[in-house]
Order: sequence, then C-alpha cells, then structure tokens
Amino acid sequence: QEYRASALQTWKLAGEQLDRALADPTWTALLPEEGGTHQSARLKPAGVVDVDETVLDNSPFQARQVHDEGSYSDAGWAAWVNEQKAEPVPGAVRFAQLAASKGVTMIYISNRTSAMKDATLANLRKVGFPVADDSVYLGLGTEVPGCRQVG
Repeated sequence: QEYRASALQTWKLAGEQLDRALADPTWTALLPEEGGTHQSARLKPAGVVDVDETVLDNSPFQARQVHDEGSYSDAGWAAWVNEQKAEPVPGAVRFAQLAASKGVTMIYISNRTSAMKDATLANLRKVGFPVADDSVYLGLGTEVPGCRQVG
C-alpha cells in the first residue's frame, strides 16, 4: 500500500505541475549540462518517461522468477515482454492521458531493445497509455540523429 500511495502521489504531483510547465515556453526538466540549452519554444512539448518500473510494473515477472527459483535471463525477459502483461504503475496512465490531452507527446525510453518495440508499444496501448506512433519508443539500439549512444 505504501508503494501504491507513493506512486500515486508522484504522478499526481507531476500532473499538478504540468500546466505551469506548459505555460512557460522556456521551461525544461533538463539541466543545462544535460541538454537543457536546446530548449526551444518551436518544439512541441513532450513528456519523456522510462518504461520499466516507471510506467510499467514488472513485479509479476520478478515474482515468477522467485516462484520458479530461477534467475534473470535475456530469453526469460524477452518472453515476458512478448506476453504484454505488465500492468501500469499506479497513477502513470492518468498522468500520461492528462498530458496527451494537453498536447504533450509521450516519449517512452527503455533499456528494452529496439526489437522489443512492437510488444512494448502494444503493452503500453493495452493498459491505456497514449502512443502517438512508433517513433515514441526509444529502446536500446535505437539510432537517434545527433545523439551519442552509451551502452
């Protein structure tokens, strides 16, 4: 219950800050050394979120590993992703829908591979996250012009 309350509180606070952020065309969540100087009023607003344990809860996958006395494997993780059974972190869908209703494009970054894009986007859509198109998924291995990839 504490986790649920904490997650709900976090996403509720993000939603409360949204109007203030949208009202200021110079606002950015990035620090200057992280690219905040690239902010431009010409850019459409975007909400950039991590996927796993930020918007999607993978605790059933972890519980399965404990139950089966197994350990993490890439094959097991890929199978879980393909099942598309991750549920949303409490409050995350409501925030994402609120943001999208105000013209914010949600961008989903992940250390899930780019090969997992279709399953991940399907899972996000299935539980109610707004997914503008396939370009909003930035998984491990995704090439982004002008960006240097680490890892």
